[in-house]
Amino acid sequence: MSYWVAGGFPMVFVAVFGLVAIASSVRFALAPAPGGARAIVAYAAAVVFVSLAGTAFDLVAVARYVAREEPVGDQLTTILVVGGSEALSPVILGFSLVAVAMLATAVGLRRRPS
Repeated sequence: MSYWVAGGFPMVFVAVFGLVAIASSVRFALAPAPGGARAIVAYAAAVVFVSLAGTAFDLVAVARYVAREEPVGDQLTTILVVGGSEALSPVILGFSLVAVAMLATAVGLRRRPS
């Protein structure tokens, strides 16, 4: 749960977009249709972009916190390291979801009649 909280609100978009991509790719794997993979690639691209946008959003939040609080020394280093690692949560989730979607898509492509 802390992983989800660390990523903040962008995690909702990453999860929803990722689940759409996975659902579409599983449907394609079960019943491969000509041209079905193109839509899945578009869904996966949307997941990648929302993941990158979420990471950028989180990095901005870290930067704003640092600017507002003006930490010094080791405190600044700790905030930047922890905040930076938390900011990567959307991209980790998003790329993981894309990997699952692409695996299911590959199964569908393998099963599709030539």
